[in-house]
Amino acid sequence: VRAAPTEIVAFPDDDVVVDPHWLTELVAGFGAGNAVACVCGIVPSGEIRTPAQAYFDQRVGWASSCAPRLFDLAHPPADVPLFPFQVGIYGTGANFAVDRQAVFALGGFDEALGAGAPTDGGEDLDMFFRVLHSGRQLAYRPGAVVWHRHRADNEALAVQARGYGLGLGAWLAKIAANPRTAWLAVRIAVRQAPTFLHLSRKMSHVATPPDGLAGHLPAGIGATELRSIARGPFAYLKARMEGRDPAPMKGVTHDGPS
Repeated sequence: VRAAPTEIVAFPDDDVVVDPHWLTELVAGFGAGNAVACVCGIVPSGEIRTPAQAYFDQRVGWASSCAPRLFDLAHPPADVPLFPFQVGIYGTGANFAVDRQAVFALGGFDEALGAGAPTDGGEDLDMFFRVLHSGRQLAYRPGAVVWHRHRADNEALAVQARGYGLGLGAWLAKIAANPRTAWLAVRIAVRQAPTFLHLSRKMSHVATPPDGLAGHLPAGIGATELRSIARGPFAYLKARMEGRDPAPMKGVTHDGPS
């Protein structure tokens, strides 16, 4: 982000193939509202040839909606009851773009989250949430397509499941540690208690492989991710103790320190 010469910075993953119109559609998403700071695209599966890929595809649901949306904290969507904490609805780090100046204003990506840190993930979810919590808007643009090649073998799938769980748990710990976000989370969880419990049960159910795949996957693969969520807070604490900065760009602009 600091090195980019453009005002919009787009991020794909290293295991995707981008559509020829990917950047055009992402950039167009910034015109969906008057304060859009982040645009997420759709991530359909590029191939499903192994049980590991089939399980992952039904687990993540990265291509479950083809309807463009605009998310704004001032206008909570009725069909997202835990908004703005229901971060999986926005998109994924495999396909998104940000307004560079907005990222500077937010302090940059949290270095204690993501690949290379003990948490192994969560930096994308954190940025999506912080964009919305700051009063800016996030747009979902399904015309911005990247095709994702899911992990094909069981060993890689297990590593990925642990990483996703750690990242989510670490991000939840960060939310709980901040009085402002923790209070907002408690208010929404109490107000939407039945929905919160329903979504928790649904997450556990979705993580459980269907009967036709279970015998071809690592034993307890669904529980692996759930257990890793519980370890996420400790991973985030370890990352912070290593000196990783949650706001490395605080006080910095594209012209240098302010």
